[in-house]
Amino acid sequence: MLSILILAAGQSRRMRGRDKHLELVDNIPCTELIARQAIATGLDVRIVVPDLIGERARALSGYHLVPSPNTQNGMACSLKSGLESLPNNVSAVIILLGDMPEITQSDLQQITETFDQVDKGIIQSTTFSGEPGHPVLICRRYFPELMELTGDQGAKKVIQAHSDDIYYLRLEGNRAHNDLDSPEQWEEWRRCHAMPTL
Repeated sequence: MLSILILAAGQSRRMRGRDKHLELVDNIPCTELIARQAIATGLDVRIVVPDLIGERARALSGYHLVPSPNTQNGMACSLKSGLESLPNNVSAVIILLGDMPEITQSDLQQITETFDQVDKGIIQSTTFSGEPGHPVLICRRYFPELMELTGDQGAKKVIQAHSDDIYYLRLEGNRAHNDLDSPEQWEEWRRCHAMPTL
């Protein structure tokens, strides 16, 4: 069994009062859009959110929410909360950031199909030019190492420690790297992705 873990408990510090997870993409909050793509795969989907959820809970109602305390301590706290919530029969988890509006259902399904086809414990998405990014699939055998992470560390440290067990999966364009952390990044992304006027 595979699960998708969407990390959406960040403090949005660079957004200057706005919540990047609630930024609208086609009139849908970004993390909700990502959740819809994930749920469409048919896999178990869990979204890690702050312990005091507030407005974000209403935006994400209907999904598997995982409250994470002390999210101010960094990404490692959110990641560990998500891992602790997984069913015992999960063989691997796909880690997906909640601020990557270009990731599609097809991307996620391609990751799961690749996992079935290759003998690797880590499947890491890359840009079309080959730059590593997200989503990342990680086998259960690496969960104990992920649980030892602290501070604002994501899974990067564990992934780099097992470089021989990585299969790199190329996604179209730059979407494996397009996580949007500031108002300027959101404005630039919207400018580049605006529909042409007739």
